Amino acid sequence: MSALHSSPASALGRALADLPPPQDWPLFLAQPALPPQFNLYEWLLGADALARFGARTALIGVHERLSYAALAARCELLATALVGQGIGAGSRVLLYAPNSPMLGAAVLALWRQGAQVLLCGPMLRRHELAKLRARFGPGEISLMLCDPDLLPEWLAACEGEPPPTLNLPPDALSAQTGDLWQLAQAGRDLPAAPLHAGAPDDICLLAQTSGSSGQPKLCAHDQRALFAICDYFPRHLQLHADDVCSGTPSLAFTYGLGGLLLFPLAHGAAALLGPHLPPAAFWQRARDCGATLCFSSPLFYRQLARLDLPPARLRLAISAGEALPQATRQAFQDASHVPLLDALGATEMLHVFIAGPASGQAAPPGALGRALPPYRVAVLDQAGQACAPGVPGRLAVQGPSGCRYWREGDSGRQGEYVQQAWNLSGDAAHMDAQGWIFFHGRCDDLLVLDGHNLAPLEVELLLQGQPEVAQAAVCLLPEAQRGQILAALLVLQEGAVWSAALEQDVRRRLQVLAAYKMPRRWLTVAALPRNQNGKLQRRLLPAAAQSVLEAL
Repeated sequence: MSALHSSPASALGRALADLPPPQDWPLFLAQPALPPQFNLYEWLLGADALARFGARTALIGVHERLSYAALAARCELLATALVGQGIGAGSRVLLYAPNSPMLGAAVLALWRQGAQVLLCGPMLRRHELAKLRARFGPGEISLMLCDPDLLPEWLAACEGEPPPTLNLPPDALSAQTGDLWQLAQAGRDLPAAPLHAGAPDDICLLAQTSGSSGQPKLCAHDQRALFAICDYFPRHLQLHADDVCSGTPSLAFTYGLGGLLLFPLAHGAAALLGPHLPPAAFWQRARDCGATLCFSSPLFYRQLARLDLPPARLRLAISAGEALPQATRQAFQDASHVPLLDALGATEMLHVFIAGPASGQAAPPGALGRALPPYRVAVLDQAGQACAPGVPGRLAVQGPSGCRYWREGDSGRQGEYVQQAWNLSGDAAHMDAQGWIFFHGRCDDLLVLDGHNLAPLEVELLLQGQPEVAQAAVCLLPEAQRGQILAALLVLQEGAVWSAALEQDVRRRLQVLAAYKMPRRWLTVAALPRNQNGKLQRRLLPAAAQSVLEAL
């Protein structure tokens, strides 16, 4: 086992100074008891883990397959090379690359040395990267590890003045002179860098929110929280060592980081890590590699449901990121014969905290799921009091993880998310007497029309249940006579054509809605505006609708 060394006090002090004051933190419940010295990497890939799982497959890439022992050896080589680049406890390292075993190994190697990791999704481009880089002062980014194909975007974002940057190849076969893997190979005969001892409360992850409501934020999470999420949701999924995890989210999203790296490694399972694939190619790869679990989003499951899916080994699919329409669930299950579980999480909470049943008990019609122990949820009114069963309000959650925004200072964002020690996820919901949560949409998505509060999701779910409609969204548009009207933006199924007769037919099927919820403009679009994780960007809908109107 490698020698241990501890964090310098200065690094720990800087990390705490970047967080909100403790009085603004949420209440942390049922946090796992860990020893004073703790390193997440050692727990996942140390001697005890290798004694149990060393020969088993850990990560499966496009061109390589790593056992737990081979992954640990690669991480040790990468860690030694990183230390040679000045990386150590408290170093802040950005990674900008598509999913691959090399990316996973680099993340683990950085945690081995006590560094803070900030993963950037490969869909980000120079504009988003420039805004992210602007959050750091000179010298505050210790290193950027960048996929060679994405390097031009990063350099353009830095306007010719990048911080220290190294190429990170997707696999060992793609390594080139001067990249991180070549440096690691050159140091193969050097003594391994000492393992950083660490502490449970060391900040190890800066996770970027999706930015679907505007400016993305960074959430700070410590080793204790990452350890905690490796228990409760995998237990709910009955994840075991024979599972093979697959999915579409980037490791830059905590949904992907958990489902495609942390969860499988914590339980001796395997994970598929590779660049994003179109639905048919993804399904074929999942079949070829024997995937048993799939983590993705409603949009991708809708796309899969339109295919002729040959049988696969999948035993369970998990949907998160946005509301799962019942029509999408049913279509995917009919096409794949795989149960689809709905889940709700947040970057601020690190991962999922509400989920539907994985087996056995059926959820009531329309229910999202229930809180995953040890998390507890409540539905609160505007005064912070618990709503009666069945009464909609703001969804609140407490558990072993929680929101601590990084360097938000006096922006007020921490106080918006954390109130009275509860994390307010920004979701509107009601809860029945048995604890089942019924999702109403995002609180900030509510529209006010003709003096009524209107939840867009209610209308959109009905629209997406129509056989001619693949995707739907609604928004308000200005209108001379009424001031504003509700407009529907529709992505039609392949082969469907919008017509006056079809509009009348859809209107007839939507008569279950109150009159003010009926769209007055119907617009067909090729695609809805979404971010890199597939989330609908509602703030861009009015502009998208106006573009269609101007083209008429």
